[in-house]
Amino acid sequence: MPAARRIGLASDQVMAIRPDLIFCHVSSYGPVGPRKDWPGYDQLFQAQSGWEFEGAGEGNPPMWHRFGMMDHQAGLASALAMSLALYHRDRTGEGQVAAGSLLGASILTVSETIVLDDGTLSPFRRLDARQLGVGPERRLYAVKDGWIALVAEGARVFDRLCLLAGAANAEALEPILSAQSTTAVIAMANAAGAFAVAAHTDHRDAFFDDRDNRRLGLVQSYQHGRLGRLEMPGAFLHFGARPATGALPPPDVGEHSVSVLDEIGLADETAELVRAGVVHDGAR
Repeated sequence: MPAARRIGLASDQVMAIRPDLIFCHVSSYGPVGPRKDWPGYDQLFQAQSGWEFEGAGEGNPPMWHRFGMMDHQAGLASALAMSLALYHRDRTGEGQVAAGSLLGASILTVSETIVLDDGTLSPFRRLDARQLGVGPERRLYAVKDGWIALVAEGARVFDRLCLLAGAANAEALEPILSAQSTTAVIAMANAAGAFAVAAHTDHRDAFFDDRDNRRLGLVQSYQHGRLGRLEMPGAFLHFGARPATGALPPPDVGEHSVSVLDEIGLADETAELVRAGVVHDGAR
């Protein structure tokens, strides 16, 4: 938080002005301790929490996950912390400092196992060396025209799948499925009470062109003042009859500065803040 303190926006500085404020700070290693002001990067916490070994498959060297999982986990954890702080303020009127961290969020992701009394970890299913899954009933399978992801868990579900496929055991299932089409394997899985979907790549156009995705609001169209017509993924959260997406397109830098300042009661100060360069007015 040193940069925030230099410009007067540290938690104690702003809460001295507005004590009932909810202040959230997301850091790398947490708000206290010798590393509290250290920078951090997503992949560092993938490594520290074991993801880069577990995601590589049993016995393999660690791998670099391209997707920023820990960044997203830290954002979700911070949203939860702020929600709890707002709930506390609604009950007590007290402001609060909420905090999330990349380290804390990464530790939460390994909660499938615990440390036992003897110091060992409780058993958990490991990704196999080929990085295909955690067992024959929960893995990726190559098929004639691509790949499918299969989940055939539950009482006798996997046995029914093997019976329908004509496989005597789990080892025999893989070569049998490799000679079948994606459509045939998915139908076979459904008949057995299992679940299977095709593993997609380059799925952008298929997602945006899907009529059901558009009907359900998973695709949102906007008219942007500078970029023209935009299509973006819509809302993946639902609040009943209340719309989860707004009608406005993504803003340009500073586009809504004046309206936001007006809304929070700073209309009289807006012009001076813009002249001083404290606020960027995208309309000018």
